[in-house]
Amino acid sequence: MDNTDAPALLLLPGFGVGSFHYDQQLGDLGREYRVWAMDFLVQGKSWPSHDPAPAEEVMEEVLEGQANAKIRDWDLGKTPESWAQELVYSVDTWRDQVHAFIEKVIGGPVYIVGNSLGGYVGTYFAATNRELVKGIALLNATPFWAFTPNARRYPLLSKLVPWGGLLPVPVIAKAIIRVWWDLLRNPTTVQKMIKLVYADCSVVNDKLVGQMLEATDHPAAFAAFTSIVFAPRAHTDFGQNLISLKETRTPMCLIYGKEDPWVVPFWGQRAKQRNPDAVYYELSPAGHCPHHEAPEVVDTLVRKWVERVQSQGALSPPLLDGEVNHKQLYWFVVDNLGKRVSVRVKATQGFWSNLI
Repeated sequence: MDNTDAPALLLLPGFGVGSFHYDQQLGDLGREYRVWAMDFLVQGKSWPSHDPAPAEEVMEEVLEGQANAKIRDWDLGKTPESWAQELVYSVDTWRDQVHAFIEKVIGGPVYIVGNSLGGYVGTYFAATNRELVKGIALLNATPFWAFTPNARRYPLLSKLVPWGGLLPVPVIAKAIIRVWWDLLRNPTTVQKMIKLVYADCSVVNDKLVGQMLEATDHPAAFAAFTSIVFAPRAHTDFGQNLISLKETRTPMCLIYGKEDPWVVPFWGQRAKQRNPDAVYYELSPAGHCPHHEAPEVVDTLVRKWVERVQSQGALSPPLLDGEVNHKQLYWFVVDNLGKRVSVRVKATQGFWSNLI
């Protein structure tokens, strides 16, 4: 169908995966909407085109025109290139990337759908760029990211950390992270971690593991991972961003997998408390990535939610027809690729239900 004038959706993936994690949504939702999935910088297939801090011998090879010079790890030099002077793979960098993608590629306001890290970055972006966001759907959004104190929020405390992720990566930082890095990119480790957070392990296959591991073969991968580990926290935290979205009346939909051992239902319910105007959907069986485990259910909820926002509240929230009591919980059993999935729903509240 012709969807050139349809609403735009931007899908943001979790950490360690990429746009491939949204293949089902790109095909399904793409029939009705204009849909994009974006790889965060140094994840998936999104990488700098040049080494941010090349070693001297590499620079000599480039200058001598050795196009087929041996591929080696990037970031072995002592000085960053001029374009990488302030480069750090932080949540602020990814937020700015989202901004650039929306303005230069999509060209107008979007609905954001974010899983895990994608939900965190999407919320951070939406809280500071309300004019570019029509609404946001969070899929088991992680409520926290990074450990290094933000210099703007904690100037004195941040000075206690000798390095905050700027390239090039110090040798001591690489030494600290190397063992962890080698363990995390082991195929057996990756498969075990996925199965730990998925309720339906039937969708965990060699293709998914291979797609996740592909990024670790990039010559910038190790330095990028080390930078991510030491990068500073955002200027505002997840809770503050949720409150900002409530104050700006940004439409929100919360879709959480019940069996997620990382972002347990408590965090989704807390997000609902911070923004009572959102509808909360809890899926079971589903874990950390409900869009991948129960794609038909998630796609239906997202589709109906977008339709409701587009109707300016004239339509009922997904699965809730007619009058609903925001103090009650509603239960539904729906079909997902031949499997039954239960959906627990907490409705919008009062006056705001006419807006969300």
